[in-house]
Amino acid sequence: MKSTTRVALGLLSLGAAAMALGCGGDSDSTAPVTRAMGDVDQQLNGSDEPFDTEGGNAAPVIRNVEIDPRSAVSGQPLRAVVDSWDPDGDYVRLSISWYLNGQLIAEGQPTVTIDKVDREDRIEVRVSGSDGRLESRVETARVGAGNRAPYMTRVYVTPDNQLIRRGERLMAHPEGSDLDNDELSFSYRWLANGRVVSRDRELDTAKLKRGDKVVAEVVANDGQADSLAKRSYEIEMSNSPPVITVLPKLEVLDGELRYVFKATDADGDRNLRFWVEDGPAGMQMDSLSGELRWKPRADQAGVHPVQVGVKDGFGDGTQFEFQVTVNADAGAPPASAR
Repeated sequence: MKSTTRVALGLLSLGAAAMALGCGGDSDSTAPVTRAMGDVDQQLNGSDEPFDTEGGNAAPVIRNVEIDPRSAVSGQPLRAVVDSWDPDGDYVRLSISWYLNGQLIAEGQPTVTIDKVDREDRIEVRVSGSDGRLESRVETARVGAGNRAPYMTRVYVTPDNQLIRRGERLMAHPEGSDLDNDELSFSYRWLANGRVVSRDRELDTAKLKRGDKVVAEVVANDGQADSLAKRSYEIEMSNSPPVITVLPKLEVLDGELRYVFKATDADGDRNLRFWVEDGPAGMQMDSLSGELRWKPRADQAGVHPVQVGVKDGFGDGTQFEFQVTVNADAGAPPASAR
């Protein structure tokens, strides 16, 4: 795995008093931070004294090393935050080395930027201090790769048209992205007039009504973090036309054919109107009751196509087709639907 590293310029030394190189962040992360530091008094006074002295000079001490932020993200700078101290008040010059998976990637700078950080990568900084005569012990801090939350780019709904009628099924189609190339899963919410009506990818609109305003809301998840929610465009439920589904039973009285048509309307509209769109001469239909009447003449024997229609108060309607066969030798002409 090849990684590109950019090193930012910065000061390399700190004052003799307790000072920090860079700024300590408060970022919250579960990525590990290792402090390789011992007890200062023991380092200076213990029997296993790790520091030499010359002419009464004591070596400086690196009291703490951290990496800020506490997890590494591609393209974002990492800073070494160092707390150094010299018992004699001497100026402390720091030596800083950065490692990626054990390989040296930068030296001498407090800040480093890694263009691409993979999930398994480990970044380490090693710091020592010098007062010009003696060196401190090398202290180390490590961080792992941090996760970047995914984000939603858009949500669209099919069917993609302006006439969504009650009973149709809507499907949400999310598009998301993840900078860490993690596989994404999606969670869904359908809202009608601001109220959640479903948490499935598909929505059955059978329980909605004309004028309801519907949106799909989707959140992406990369296994660790959620994206911000993204909504589709708003869909307004349109009017559903009434329909005639079956041919009524034929009644014949005094040579006159009678059909009483019934229609259903998904929106519950009751103000329905019926008419004859096409049929033989003399056929009539009551617009309110839906009763069709026709008394064929002797010269009207044969097959006659018929088309009737029904519409609601919004002007939306459907048509129903069937045929009537008149037998000149039979008293009651039969009829059949097609």
